[in-house]
Amino acid sequence: MIREWARTLLVTVFIVGIIAVTAFLSSSFALLIAVIFPMVLLVTLRPEASSPQLFVSADQTMIHSEVRKEFEVSFTLDLYGPPGMFVVELPYSSHSSISNGSNVHIIFSDGTRKQKKINYRMLFLRRGTYVFTSARFKFYPVNGGVKIIEGKAEISMTLEIAPVVRTMQVRLVNLRTEKALPKSIKSVIGPTSDEFESIRQYQPGDPYRNINWKATARSASPGGLLVNRYYSEGYESLLILMDTGYFVQQGSSDENAFEYSVSYALSLSKILLDYGQEVGIGLANPSRGGSQYVIPFASDSLQFARQIRFFTSSMGDQGHHVDYGLDREIILAIKKHYPYVILTTSLSKLNYGKVVSLERSLSTICKKVMVVDILTYGLAARVAGLHPGKTYMDNIVLESKRSMHSRIAAYGRLLVWEPVSQSIGDVVYRTLKEMRM
Repeated sequence: MIREWARTLLVTVFIVGIIAVTAFLSSSFALLIAVIFPMVLLVTLRPEASSPQLFVSADQTMIHSEVRKEFEVSFTLDLYGPPGMFVVELPYSSHSSISNGSNVHIIFSDGTRKQKKINYRMLFLRRGTYVFTSARFKFYPVNGGVKIIEGKAEISMTLEIAPVVRTMQVRLVNLRTEKALPKSIKSVIGPTSDEFESIRQYQPGDPYRNINWKATARSASPGGLLVNRYYSEGYESLLILMDTGYFVQQGSSDENAFEYSVSYALSLSKILLDYGQEVGIGLANPSRGGSQYVIPFASDSLQFARQIRFFTSSMGDQGHHVDYGLDREIILAIKKHYPYVILTTSLSKLNYGKVVSLERSLSTICKKVMVVDILTYGLAARVAGLHPGKTYMDNIVLESKRSMHSRIAAYGRLLVWEPVSQSIGDVVYRTLKEMRM
């Protein structure tokens, strides 16, 4: 800025000097005015010693929210500069939407220091962790001889957007969800029986009534509590194996089969953990040629928080290969816990053969297998702005997958889910009923 101003000053002084000499020699009043006016203009539009400065501070440096849930962000702007106009663009993401207010503001500067408070409400369409480190601005000086200045102001703000979870709330004897109204979940899951199974180390979240004080006193390892473990009248352990490959990523980044499978897995896991069941989560990752055991089996009170944390920070690894497999770690975990395994995927002609092979391998080492086929035609149609009816989905989509589904059902259970017309609460309840049968 100073370089541009120096050039303008030299040109102006040179012109004024020529006019001053001419006015002195001719004693012309008009020429004297021509000398005085540029001098007054130079004094009025002189630049400050420093360039325009903008400092932005976020009132909340860490915000936790949920997909499609509104929240408010607040910033304090401290700006200083010569006469001109600031255009400030505050944090925004391509996966977010501003519901009230604006993140772009125009602020006029008169050469003095100013402070301004800015609030706006926004929501995110996709889960994840979003870190904002700067806010952009442009400064337009009053003096046209000085060029537009662009810059960034440092900020520190992190947004953690968790997936949507449909939690079941206890109301008398019924458990209800926001979008579906199942009559009774307890009869589906099955309570814990009084039949003793074994003694194990205490884990955070275990009921205190299950602590075996006599066994703890006799234990050779001081300081470690031992608890009684009882058989469950329903199933005990569940492994949710999620396909993260190419076919479940079809659609928009905000709406695809994998994003819906995340909400489904968390919603189902939340119910089972509330009833003391063990839940583990793995990723069937075709791009790496196998499955990953990412969240080990646990039933303590912190397990759901671990799952939320993982899916908030991990966006899923999109793969273009169609090669599923089980690595050694997940095989050992399945053999140890002997769980009911649910595989979420989106079947197509290119991957269903590999899915059947994976299902067959799982059926030999686990209690039972269920494949949840997430239909993507409705999602694709909605992204394209179309609205196919239920009849279309039943007659066209299901007919095209009939042979695939019959082959899947030969080795385990099958559940078909169309997210556009069927809620998460509905499919979770259907899953629990299938597992109980």
